[in-house]
Amino acid sequence: MPCLIPEILFEIGKILIEDGNSDTVIQFALSGKQQFQTTKYVFASATTLKLYDDYYNIGWEKKLCKFSNNRLEKLLLNSSGNRVNTLFIEEYIPEYQSVFDRIAEKKRMFF
Repeated sequence: MPCLIPEILFEIGKILIEDGNSDTVIQFALSGKQQFQTTKYVFASATTLKLYDDYYNIGWEKKLCKFSNNRLEKLLLNSSGNRVNTLFIEEYIPEYQSVFDRIAEKKRMFF
């Protein structure tokens, strides 16, 4: 059975997030099992995360994509935190605690 090359899928997912259209990112993630896994890896590679009460922005430096806080998008958010260098928190929201914990753990490993 043919499969898609993971590196190419990763680049596609990253470009979709950089383009800033969250609907397209979600459509890509839901288009197959491999695409969903790739989207989780793309979220894990993001270096910038801004958390707000009813949405979050994720991406790289100035190329961010805005996602609402529905179930699927929260699931993808829980994949992030591995490489976050820039974190903005509007206010503490307990739902984000797993992301905070992951970021803190990764930072402890490097110091």
